[in-house]
Formats: sequence, structure tokens, C-alpha cells
Amino acid sequence: MNKILICFTGGTFGSVTSKKGVMNVSKNAHQWFIEYIEEEYAGKVAFSYLNSAMMLSENMHPEIWEKITSDLNEDFTYHQDYDGVIVIHGSDTAVYTAGFLGYFYKRLPVPIVVTASNAPIREFRANGLNNFAASVDFIIKEKRPGTYFIYQKNGIHGDIMVYPSDGVLNASPYTDEFESALNEPYGIMQDGVFVGQPAAKTVEDPTWRFNPFTYTHRIMGIVPYVGLDYSVFNLQNISAVVHGAFHSNTFNTLVGSDYVEYSLVSFIEQCNERGIDVYLADFPVNRLDTPVYESTERLLETGADVIYRPMENVFAKAVFAYNQNHKNPKLLMLEE
Repeated sequence: MNKILICFTGGTFGSVTSKKGVMNVSKNAHQWFIEYIEEEYAGKVAFSYLNSAMMLSENMHPEIWEKITSDLNEDFTYHQDYDGVIVIHGSDTAVYTAGFLGYFYKRLPVPIVVTASNAPIREFRANGLNNFAASVDFIIKEKRPGTYFIYQKNGIHGDIMVYPSDGVLNASPYTDEFESALNEPYGIMQDGVFVGQPAAKTVEDPTWRFNPFTYTHRIMGIVPYVGLDYSVFNLQNISAVVHGAFHSNTFNTLVGSDYVEYSLVSFIEQCNERGIDVYLADFPVNRLDTPVYESTERLLETGADVIYRPMENVFAKAVFAYNQNHKNPKLLMLEE
């Protein structure tokens, strides 16, 4: 019989809607879900459960990743016969958690799937049960190591998409839809079968698997907007900065003006003086092989490093890289 470990963290998947129309996490939702899947998969899949968190995902922070990885590590230590892991998460920050777990468990020999729901799972419009069923099918039938995010598009009416943990963008607040950061989608689940890109080769390395994670080296994430004032940031106790880009991979690079507080060039110079590494995110692969704007070129001259991944994923990677002891963090960040 197949064995799957389920890690609960809360989110809409584990919520109910009150009579006032307010959604919040509830243990009753998890209990109903457990009873449902134990009956649905009886004799087919044996599930184990971890209650790592009970929170709406907008409240997620890296210290919760400490709890999730601690729980998974402890369970893996005593039960190494799982076919895979499903992390039940809220959709708002699922991409960040998937990205972090993708790096932390990079060499785990079984798949980790992060999934979510667009509504409390007992409501007719919810896609959570569809997403969960697809996650189970993906783990059992594909058996491909790696970390993935599985989520149905267009509510309960669209394709169930499979995204790699390092290639998915946060859902739009206007459409509630996730998008691939790759040139083409990784894959979809059709009638319980994965259709998409072939699995990449992975190498298991047990020395990485069960190491504890503690968020002691802080990472600052910055998203650009018009009038972003860098003078307001406190760089004390910051180990690295991850900076998102405008869609043309551009940034405010004013120099020699009265508005130096808006200049990323000046901000990076301050970081350099403090020994803080700066990474520029949101660059498509091979973007620097084509013409770039003068502002982008100016930033590269400051020593900032470009990471060819979405901002969400680069931030998660930095949290991992600067809080492990196996490799120089900067070298790890620059690895593909």
C-alpha cells in the first residue's frame, strides 16, 4: 500500500466560513477532511498526519518553516518508507513555502507537493479536494523526486497545473490565478495522469536531509514601486537583500541628483559597505544575453548578482542559503 505523509499548516484549505461571511482556520475542517480521505482512499493509501501550524497563510513567516522542517525531519527519521509528502497550505504564501522546501529538501528521494484551496473545502466552489486528489495521483504514479505546487486554474473548471517549486509566480489578486515563470508550463494532471516535462535527474544526499533549520540570518525582500525610498530601510542584522524588478528588468538608478534616496545604486553601495549581499530577481533565463537598459547595466557594475528566478523564489532560496552551513551562501545562491 502507498504511504503519504500529510503536513497541515492551515490556510483556506483548513478553514470554515462563519455565518458573518468570515473565513478562518478551524480544526473541524481538518477533522472532516481526514475522515473523508480515510474513507475515499481506504485500502489504497495509508496517510500519516503532522499538524505543523494552524494559521492563515498571509501570517506565514520563516520561523514557521522551522516548525515544518523540524516536524518533517523527525518523522522522516523514523519513517523512511513514504512515497511522498503533501503540504496543505494557504494559497497566499504557498509559493514561498514551496520554494523554501524545494531547496531545503532538494535531494530528498521522494516528491513533496504543496497544494491549497481557493475556498474552504466543504464549499461547492472549492478546488481543494481536486488539488489534493491530483497531488496523490502525482506522487503515486510519477514517483519523481522534487518539490512541486499543484493547483487548479479557473476555480473548479480549469486544468490542474503542476508547477516546479522554483518556477511559479504568486497568484494575481485580480484573477486568483497562478502563472508559470518558465517559457512553457511544467505540466498538467489529466484524468489522474501527469502530462508534461520529463523528470530531471536528482542525486540523493542524506547529509542534507535532516539538518535543523533556524532563521537566524535575516533576509530583506524589496518589491519596486514609484517613489521607493531606500532611506527608510534599517539594514541592521540583515545578511542579504533580494530585490524584485519592473517588468523590463529595470530599477531606479538615479545618481548625482537631489533624489538619491530613490536610487538602488546608492542603496547597493550602502549594502556593500556593510558586507550585505544584494541579489536582483525577476530576470528570465538568458535575459542578459539580449540588450538591456542603461539602468540595469549600471546596477550590474555595482556588484549586485542577477538570479534568474521570480522574486518569491529567490527570497526563499536566500532564506535557505544564508541559514545553512554546508556551502558558501553566495555560491549556493548562484547555483542553477
